[in-house]
Amino acid sequence: MHAATARKGDMVGVSGPESRFRYEESALSSIRDQPARDFLSQRGLSSGNPLFTPTDARSHTASGRDFIIIGQDGADDVEVFCVDAATGEVVITSLTLDAGVGHVNASPQAFDRCLAEFRRRCPYGDRGTSREDLETISADLGRALVAIDASTFDEDPGYWHNLLHDVAIGDYAAE
Repeated sequence: MHAATARKGDMVGVSGPESRFRYEESALSSIRDQPARDFLSQRGLSSGNPLFTPTDARSHTASGRDFIIIGQDGADDVEVFCVDAATGEVVITSLTLDAGVGHVNASPQAFDRCLAEFRRRCPYGDRGTSREDLETISADLGRALVAIDASTFDEDPGYWHNLLHDVAIGDYAAE
């Protein structure tokens, strides 16, 4: 891991309850994909999603690739979301476990839209929802995600595959 860090990104209020986290341009300078850099510094990512907690951007190297860490997995805070400096794709990896690098989305823009789609539909049923209905809800979410980003399910198992499984077993159902 490299020691490059940036000062705190700023939280930006937008219409409704959503806040956005914009990243310092200087911390994104190693990302070669200009649209990805512009999106992260100008629009930023949602900071109000149970799947993702934005963090200050910082460099990280894993599996021989250079990344910029953009946030933590909201479910367990063990894994981090990164942008691949060469391609602009969003991946997930662990800083503490030797878990490899997994594809999440083709771009930060697609990642943001997929997070928003997940949040928009949440909760997914309730404790009384049948397993069959939860599986249908999960499949509907999967179709919506792939309509946003065709690469969403490029890895199986992968981040979104695992999330759909969690939805199908009721992990995101209302109490």
